[in-house]
Amino acid sequence: MNNGFYGATRHVHARTEKKNLRQRSGFTLVEMVIATALLVVVFLVGFDLLWQVLSVQSKTLAVQEVQQNARIALRRIETEIRNSSGVTLASSTFGVDPGTLTLDYPGTGTDVVFDTATSTVTVGGVSMPYRMLRISVGGSPVALTNDRVDVTKFLLTNLTHGQTPATIRIDIGVQMLNPGSDTTRNASFGLSSTVSLRR
Repeated sequence: MNNGFYGATRHVHARTEKKNLRQRSGFTLVEMVIATALLVVVFLVGFDLLWQVLSVQSKTLAVQEVQQNARIALRRIETEIRNSSGVTLASSTFGVDPGTLTLDYPGTGTDVVFDTATSTVTVGGVSMPYRMLRISVGGSPVALTNDRVDVTKFLLTNLTHGQTPATIRIDIGVQMLNPGSDTTRNASFGLSSTVSLRR
């Protein structure tokens, strides 16, 4: 008799466990909402982190671009001044931005001229004017700065006194072209140098 009672109890208990397993086999609505909310938070944090990394990278590239343009232009001017035999004062412009510098290379019949020129470039569908720094060596001018930057300053100062070799102070300012005023592309850079001719 006990076997029948215990057998029936076991049978009812097994059926109840199967029923409970069927009812508990999925997630509840509350669990799904919590899981979805956590997933959304993780995606938002990940997206924000990615956006910050890309913004920093864009800013870094803009800063590198203006620094590289200013440094390359200044180094070329310094080299040409040191290697020239003199400054042609009549065709050079000092104390005015933008300036002009004409260097004499006797025996070659060729002068080297540094000046600026204005042009336009299309950036992001917007046509933008920009000023470039140029060098002319007995012919057509060649740009020293690229069309992604604007030369905001090219100031030359003649510091020559008496019989000393010609000494020129050069001030160059460059900024990134930024048609949409994107804060991650705002970058400007200035350099100054004083150079004397080798005699």
